[in-house]
Amino acid sequence: MQSFYLDLEKFKKNRRHLVFTYVLLALVSLGIIYMYVGEMLFGSVWLLIPISLLAVGLLGHVGLTKRMKFWDGFELTLNDEGLTRTAPGSKTIEVKKAAFTGVREIKEGLVLSTAENENAMLVPRQLFDKDYQALKEILESWPVKEA
Repeated sequence: MQSFYLDLEKFKKNRRHLVFTYVLLALVSLGIIYMYVGEMLFGSVWLLIPISLLAVGLLGHVGLTKRMKFWDGFELTLNDEGLTRTAPGSKTIEVKKAAFTGVREIKEGLVLSTAENENAMLVPRQLFDKDYQALKEILESWPVKEA
């Protein structure tokens, strides 16, 4: 039995993209506030600015915390029966070797197919590079059951 985990270095790059998205969201929310209440900003409406920034900051913190928990708890387990994916907050997905009908590579990683589901499981590219390549070779060597 082999286990595969996500690469923390790749999470750092992913986190930068998420932070950029939340900063962009904050700027858009400030723009919307200014468009609708720009002339009243010197009244009681000015409180909308820190409240909206606080809301976006809180959403960003919660989003990044959930993503980190998912990243830490993500595991792919390969055994004689097949491949199993477990992750916090997600149901366990299992692809049995006997039901396996193919694998294809997309930008995000490897997509495993079964007779019941063409997109049964995604093996993310964010695994350690050597693990991703090893798992790709193993999956490509699996016998393909005709659908």
